[in-house]
Amino acid sequence: IRAEENLTKLRDLIKNIYTLLSEHYDLLYSNFLLNLLQEYVEAELFYSVVVNNTILSPDELNVSFSAYLLGLSDLIGELRRRILILLNKKRIDEAKNLLKIMISIYDNLSSLEIPDSIVPGYKHKKDIARLIIDRTLSDMVITELTIKISSMGMLENETKEKENNH
Repeated sequence: IRAEENLTKLRDLIKNIYTLLSEHYDLLYSNFLLNLLQEYVEAELFYSVVVNNTILSPDELNVSFSAYLLGLSDLIGELRRRILILLNKKRIDEAKNLLKIMISIYDNLSSLEIPDSIVPGYKHKKDIARLIIDRTLSDMVITELTIKISSMGMLENETKEKENNH
């Protein structure tokens, strides 16, 4: 509930910024606002993915395509952090679902070749996203193997106990 309240406040803030800057085009299209909006996009998308299992569009968020792409790229890192939390709690199915979403986002981002002159930093963020996905896949495999190995050890101990009791 607190996250939803904070997002509501953030949405209001963004609307106010748009209103204040509506007559100041130099600021409206500045990197300052782009950075702010990409963080906003990342927050909105993280909430929508984790809570509703959906990805909002740039139109739904009322942001530029550049801000959307940069925020979407950053979302992959946030999803990794969420996946690591889920893996620590052994909630593997939820982690796998988020990993599928991460990969889908990356696949869509990869299909777009956009020069930095149009979306500053996009190519770098896309490259980082690939590395994050690879590390997350590795963590997923290691966690699953660790769980299987530990459960096999438990089975061996149970079998030995049964043999000793007979």
